[in-house]
Amino acid sequence: MAKLSDDEIEVLLDNLNSQYETLSEQSTFDNIHQELDQMGHQLAELPLTLTAVRKRGYVHSGQMEETLKTYAKRWKKIESETRDVISDNVDYLDNYDADAEDDLDKADDSWKSKHIERAQQSVDIYADEVDKATKSIEAVYVPVRDALNEMSSTLGHVEWMLDQIDQSQQIRLQLGEGPYAAVEAEWERDGKEGPGGILFLTDQRLLFEQKEKIATKKLFGLFTTESESVQELLLDVTIQQIESVEHGEEGGFLGIGSADILKLVFAASAPISRARFHLKGQESSDWATWIKNVKTGMLDRERIKSAQAERKEATSITFPEQCPGCFAAIPPQGHGVTAVSCEFCGRTIQPIS
Repeated sequence: MAKLSDDEIEVLLDNLNSQYETLSEQSTFDNIHQELDQMGHQLAELPLTLTAVRKRGYVHSGQMEETLKTYAKRWKKIESETRDVISDNVDYLDNYDADAEDDLDKADDSWKSKHIERAQQSVDIYADEVDKATKSIEAVYVPVRDALNEMSSTLGHVEWMLDQIDQSQQIRLQLGEGPYAAVEAEWERDGKEGPGGILFLTDQRLLFEQKEKIATKKLFGLFTTESESVQELLLDVTIQQIESVEHGEEGGFLGIGSADILKLVFAASAPISRARFHLKGQESSDWATWIKNVKTGMLDRERIKSAQAERKEATSITFPEQCPGCFAAIPPQGHGVTAVSCEFCGRTIQPIS
């Protein structure tokens, strides 16, 4: 070791002691004990949350019930095994903790190079062993922890989505329709900023509801002094009316501050020809995949069994190919549509019985 000044030695020893204190705390694995306790609470609470959202109309992720049952059956074994591995590693690390503490005491007392070097080596070895021990413990429980956290996040999002639908005066779910996803978004019109709100995806439709506060009065044209809340359903199209989907990130620098953009092109039967949404908090690539899965029927495979009959009834509805009044062509309708208005004569067309 190169000769160090007293100030440099003092800084080095402070750093080594700080590292040792952190390692000594980590080697108790109290944080993992807390994670295990949290996982136990999750396994008790998640089935209740899932039952609640099922009653509110969430019919997707049909495998979640069985997954939770499987984890609940395995939990006692996983928890016991994890705590045993923790106990073994705490005992194993005691010697490394003692060695590092002794060597640091000698270095603190003498400030001799050989003692400082030995203390550095002991702390480094201790750090390596703590890292190995942590990985051996995590191998037992982390896969379940990550799965439970993902389900908790999913159900949290589902609760928020259902809350947004319940708060809407204009969104009414159709026969057999199941909400799937929602995200805060801005509908960018003509390349400019547009209304902000919530973009919804169900297994039948894509909807956008404006939901924001708009300034009605500003001071000096800059500071909002009065505003009003606006909530209005601006887009309601069937999934079959979506002809193409593009997604990507735009703007920003080196991926920082970029905007997730979802671009949609609609069929002639839709009320608009195209739309562009800036998604806030979700990946546009995920939305492109979800829309594709709805169009191809793949999403239906995830429905819970109790919703299959309702879905079959909704998908069995068919309409005539021509309007009985003016003989104009009737475009294919999305699942759950129970009546159609002719685009040319306005006649209400009922499904074929």
